Amino acid sequence: MLVIGPPSRPTAAMSAATLAGLTAAALVGFGLYGLLTDPHPLRKILAFNILGSGVFLMFGIIARKGAAAGFAAAIPVPQAMVITGIVVAFSATALAVALLLRLSRRPAVPRSTPMAAGENTRQRSRYLMLAMALALGDHGGGVPARAGHHRALSSACCCRS
Repeated sequence: MLVIGPPSRPTAAMSAATLAGLTAAALVGFGLYGLLTDPHPLRKILAFNILGSGVFLMFGIIARKGAAAGFAAAIPVPQAMVITGIVVAFSATALAVALLLRLSRRPAVPRSTPMAAGENTRQRSRYLMLAMALALGDHGGGVPARAGHHRALSSACCCRS
């Protein structure tokens, strides 16, 4: 049979896996863009969550395509990893938001005036050494104890001079 006219083109429908893969790539792109460009901490947390959602979706699509192709159809490891990742991402987001709330409620510390050269630097270095020793769990012996040091930090130190 002779057909006159433009040749008919086969229409290729987009599969659900391809659409989900493109959506995952878009989520990763939007998350990276928000993470790199926005200076506000809460928006950075949200952008990181969007990026993570894209990664989880991409990982799920890759696992589904592998199972559809006959690779490891009976192993549920990718789905378990995605579910575990979602739980960890939720808890990390809750921690980040809690820290952000605590940081926003803290009163601003006024900046002190610049010190003259050499003024109180010896005293500050001694307090810094003592604070580092206390933080590392050294309650004496590591830092030479002087009468003024332990009185200033007596509430934080268990060995009083």
